[in-house]
Amino acid sequence: MKVIVKSKAVRRDEFVNKATGQLSVNFKQSAALDSGGDFVLPFDVRIKENQPYEPGEYALAPECFRVSRFGGLEINPFDLRLIPLKLHKVA
Repeated sequence: MKVIVKSKAVRRDEFVNKATGQLSVNFKQSAALDSGGDFVLPFDVRIKENQPYEPGEYALAPECFRVSRFGGLEINPFDLRLIPLKLHKVA
């Protein structure tokens, strides 16, 4: 299973925090999970501002996984980290 990043493009999402009433900002980058099947599964990776992942292939870092409140294994969407497997060379 690998994660594919094709572009360094970053999206900025603004929203009002319901708890504080303040404007909050998330930065996201598009990626896709390739589990070896016929199709990849697109998803967003939250990133720090101006720190996008380079295009390439990645694995999910072990610290991304946690146990849910029901005892099942899940991926923490707020702490998703990618480990480089193979970065694509830019011409």
